[in-house]
Amino acid sequence: MSTIPLLEKEYQMRMNQVVRYIDEHLSSPLTAEELADVSAFSVYHFHRVFKRTMNENVLHFVNRLRVEKAAKLTVFQSERSLTDIALECGLQTPAHFARTFRRYTGLSATDYRARNGLDLLYMRFRETLMAGENGRARLRDLEKKYHRMKIEVKQLPVRRAACIHHRGTLVQGGINREIGEKFSRLEDWMRAHDLLDGSSQAIGLIFDDPCVTPASRQRYAVCFTTTRLIPPSLEVLPIETAGGKYAVLSLDEPADLLYELIHMANIHWLPLSPYQWDESRSMMAIFHGTPFQDPEDRVPIDFCIPVKLK
Repeated sequence: MSTIPLLEKEYQMRMNQVVRYIDEHLSSPLTAEELADVSAFSVYHFHRVFKRTMNENVLHFVNRLRVEKAAKLTVFQSERSLTDIALECGLQTPAHFARTFRRYTGLSATDYRARNGLDLLYMRFRETLMAGENGRARLRDLEKKYHRMKIEVKQLPVRRAACIHHRGTLVQGGINREIGEKFSRLEDWMRAHDLLDGSSQAIGLIFDDPCVTPASRQRYAVCFTTTRLIPPSLEVLPIETAGGKYAVLSLDEPADLLYELIHMANIHWLPLSPYQWDESRSMMAIFHGTPFQDPEDRVPIDFCIPVKLK
């Protein structure tokens, strides 16, 4: 399925399991010994393999995820106290939270919240569009598409899936072809193992917010759902999509417009709705047909934002 050496595949598989464990236990202390046990490596070997595989050491990785989650919560749940947010994100004391937040963002959490209110984000978004070539016309066109866009809050089920993990930017001036290639590889693997059935769908799980996480660090899972048992593999891992309430955006646009419409829904529609972002689940793109195969680069999807009542 891939030319990656077998040992590298095993390292990546073990580190993906560790990263999944970190995501699920971010509010806990997470010691190096605990994470090494998940990887089935010694502590010394775990540190070396994690740095080599993820291109950052494990302490930096954990603290970055905590700060990115805290940054998003300070903006999207502005009524919550910073102490409450710090505890939820695993930054256990006010001093630790303040020091770590400033190290990764360059601002105190209070200043970050003041500078990134949702009204300000929406205003800056509009100003950025208008500053570009044919900005006013582009903004008018985008706002027309936004107002015609269908958004429904739906209860989605838990679904079993096979996935290949991806790390790097999701949008590179359009569709990221590497992600499309991984969907094709995974589909071939699923067919070879007779895992595709009548209900199978291509799904992208988005673990990091592209507006918060640096492009090179963004994590994504290329998935196909299945009702059948998934055999062991070093590259393809089983995963479950999280069930629950989602704001579902029905879209069929080029990739760059998708990004802008989804961003508008997050910073404009969501604050005016009875819902708020649910930080316990990932955003999800459910593709209609084979992903990224349209000759005009249109992407027909249901983009799903996890929400809960305010």
